[in-house]
Amino acid sequence: METIVYRITQEALTNVAKHAQARHVWIRLAAGEHAVDLTVRDDGVGFDPEQAARLLQDGHFGLVGMRERAEMGGGRLDLDSRPDHGTTIHLTLPLRYVPSFA
Repeated sequence: METIVYRITQEALTNVAKHAQARHVWIRLAAGEHAVDLTVRDDGVGFDPEQAARLLQDGHFGLVGMRERAEMGGGRLDLDSRPDHGTTIHLTLPLRYVPSFA
């Protein structure tokens, strides 16, 4: 679980540094009784999430990788972004996840 949180934070901050043109970035990490919540928010240029498929076609795998890591840990990754309004990445990861192998 620690590796998932670390890598998603790392990728989110890499995206901010490379693409956001942000002046500020905020990170919030909180552990509750059943889950860990991570939020990375910036005040950068943002983007249209509908264009995520185009980003993937252009060889940008960061968002997909973050979502896959979250799902591997039984969690969920949400993305909120709009042009000129920054980007927020929110991860919810259960503290105890037992994968099912069918």
